[in-house]
Amino acid sequence: CSLNVVFFKRKNSKERVIYRHSDDDCGEVVVVDKGKIRFLKFGNHIKQGGIDLTNPDSVYLEYQQSMLSVFDAGSFAKCLCLGLGAGSIPKYIHQNKLCERLSVVEINPVVIDVAREYFALPTDVAVINDDALDFVRRTVMTYDLVIVDIFTKSGTPCEFKTFSFYRSLHELLRIGGVVVLNTWASDFNKLLLEETLGKIFDNVQFVKVSTNHIVFCRRFS
Repeated sequence: CSLNVVFFKRKNSKERVIYRHSDDDCGEVVVVDKGKIRFLKFGNHIKQGGIDLTNPDSVYLEYQQSMLSVFDAGSFAKCLCLGLGAGSIPKYIHQNKLCERLSVVEINPVVIDVAREYFALPTDVAVINDDALDFVRRTVMTYDLVIVDIFTKSGTPCEFKTFSFYRSLHELLRIGGVVVLNTWASDFNKLLLEETLGKIFDNVQFVKVSTNHIVFCRRFS
């Protein structure tokens, strides 16, 4: 399959806040429109998700396009998405029938509601409201694909940057499975991360996309 990506000329326009929610547990969730593009933010300027309102089924952000390139070789039977954001990745997987069974985990119930109301996440994409770390530790399921896109406004939480977490992801994978990680380039030491992941997975590949490193980790045995 090929990504439905639309290229357009960016115009200077001011952002207009159309939704804002803040609480002590999960911080601030903000939705802004800038021209024909809608963005999800977590209380600062960093874009946590986006949608082209003129083509809502397209995948707008470049790093998400890169993550979805894992499907270039074909579909997967069981897929797990850790972190929802605006819901672009699970929405694309669902609409293009790229997984026979798709599970999505998101800790913040406000983000789930916002993804549905403002970013066109279909109601038949089920989202589990749970801490991704707890889910990974408890589940007895295994998957062919695990996509990890977990961020706060400060970057990836520390508990999702540990050897034990990466090892848990490896244990979730069936033989031949893939873990796809989204990381901020400034949030990780690439050589150290590559060395760490190389001790766990059979093959590790990095793709630099703007300020992100997309990492593809494969289990062969």
